[in-house]
Amino acid sequence: MTATLRSNIHVHFLAPDYLDVNDYFKKVDAQDWKLKHYLNYHLETENIIPAWTTVYEDWIYSLDVISKTNHKKVPNSISSFCKDLTNFNTFEGEIILERSIYSSQKLSELLQGMTDIKKKRSQDDDDDNKAGLSNEKRSRHEMHEYTYLSYEREYYQREQDELLILECSIEAEEPLIEWEFSTPKPDWLDKMAWEHQSLTSTMFSNNDPKIRHELSSNPILWKIIDLSDQRITNLLSENELSELNTIISTSLKNWTILEPMAERYLYSLAKLDGNQLRIIGEIVRPKGTHGAILELQKILNNIKEKSPEESDDLFEDKDTFENDDKNLHEEILLSIEDHTNADVAFIFDLIRFTCKMIAKGIPQRQNSERDIDMFIKRHVFDTILDSHFGEVVSRTSRNRRVEAIDAPSNTEGYHLDWMFTKHDLGKELCWGREFSLCERTGSKSEDTRKVLSNTLKVQKTLRDMHRNLFESISAESSGTLSKPVLHASTKLLMPGFLSSYFFLRIILIIYIGGGFYVSVNLADFYIPTKYDELESILKISRTMLQIKKLLSTTISRFKSMKNRAEKEKFSPGKVKVPTRKQEFRSPQKSKNPIEQKRPDK
Repeated sequence: MTATLRSNIHVHFLAPDYLDVNDYFKKVDAQDWKLKHYLNYHLETENIIPAWTTVYEDWIYSLDVISKTNHKKVPNSISSFCKDLTNFNTFEGEIILERSIYSSQKLSELLQGMTDIKKKRSQDDDDDNKAGLSNEKRSRHEMHEYTYLSYEREYYQREQDELLILECSIEAEEPLIEWEFSTPKPDWLDKMAWEHQSLTSTMFSNNDPKIRHELSSNPILWKIIDLSDQRITNLLSENELSELNTIISTSLKNWTILEPMAERYLYSLAKLDGNQLRIIGEIVRPKGTHGAILELQKILNNIKEKSPEESDDLFEDKDTFENDDKNLHEEILLSIEDHTNADVAFIFDLIRFTCKMIAKGIPQRQNSERDIDMFIKRHVFDTILDSHFGEVVSRTSRNRRVEAIDAPSNTEGYHLDWMFTKHDLGKELCWGREFSLCERTGSKSEDTRKVLSNTLKVQKTLRDMHRNLFESISAESSGTLSKPVLHASTKLLMPGFLSSYFFLRIILIIYIGGGFYVSVNLADFYIPTKYDELESILKISRTMLQIKKLLSTTISRFKSMKNRAEKEKFSPGKVKVPTRKQEFRSPQKSKNPIEQKRPDK
């Protein structure tokens, strides 16, 4: 647990000038009094870097003086904050050092023993320290290149004989999975935890920005099990992958089944060829959905008069596989009253606007990303949820990044191209309650590969959105929930979109427990750019209606879980909701020196 100020009123508090403390505390806001900030201050301002213990003891002494000062000069919240900072149970650096260096000895034990060790040192040791001071001289620029972790490791490795530190690799540690459910934890999840810890150790023990950035691109570092990533699937056996796929299929139960009316029209339209679909699309604007239904009935009657094609016995289970579908649609007649149905209107409108885009020659000309959005993609997303587009900042992403261990004071969330929300479920929030997003890249066909390489941003943001939903639910019950509500967290399904040119990919994030998520590709499709491709618009219509159903189900479950949590606020037998684990920010990709020197155009 990280120490935090208990009142935002005093985040800019400065230590009084008369106190015998380091000047740092007199000119830096209280919110930046953590040890990591204090270390950074010395790295940036000292020509001769003092020993780690010197910095640490000075930090402890200053905080102790401030915490014991009369409350008229120092507010109680500041005194408590100083005590929390020096409390080993809330020391914010402990998790970094224990996971990466001291796997066999608690950092708190090491720090508590420092004073006793120092008293036992002889005068010869002091002379040795003075003699070794020259080894600690480094230029300010060179020293700043070290991370806090490497700085601390260097010192402790020099002092390991005196401190009796048993340094063990991260692979020897027991994976720490906080499994919150009463159901058994899957055995394969331990493999994912091992991989996560191994990556974490490797990443933060490496000072090469390029390598750190490459490691950070692995989804498992962020506790995301991406089934489209061969690095992940290679870790699992065939049976384990089958078990994971069963979890996904169970979560997606009946997601492909649409409302009967939508199914009837998609089934009927599938009997038309590209030219007939074009006729339907061009009728929608002048005659509306009502007129389009009449035209569809006319075309279907003409098709019935023709002799049916012979069936192709391709599959052995053809009869059992297709009979249910035939029985559902064969004798159902379309009604002109169906034009008021939202799903039916969505299908016909999508055909209409696709035909309109093709008629204008939009796919054949030079387009910007926004052009394609406005001409067709906004119609693909129509009626799904409340939409925001144009580099909006995700608040759920910001919340996670602000709480990062190495977060700067000006941290922002991800800038999203499209964000899908529900305003009525988050009126206090800027964009409403966040449920999905679309990230797009480029307006050329060759840009598709680029957007597919940026899947992690979408995965992490969908994960953040899920966490935000669950935290909102637990807040209704003071951070505790009944087991049924806690277990239902895995049923909040989070679909998202990747887009480039006329291509769309849909991915799904599912929470499986222990802080881990699984990511799976649900569907890929290309928006038609020619009339003879119009038949694929039916697949798009079906897929988007399925996603609409998924989101509607998640929203309904969210409301039900929140209502029950509120009703059970004072009920006995509830369990504490696991707190969100702090992460590091994603390392920035190092720039090519030539690009850095390139003058602005």
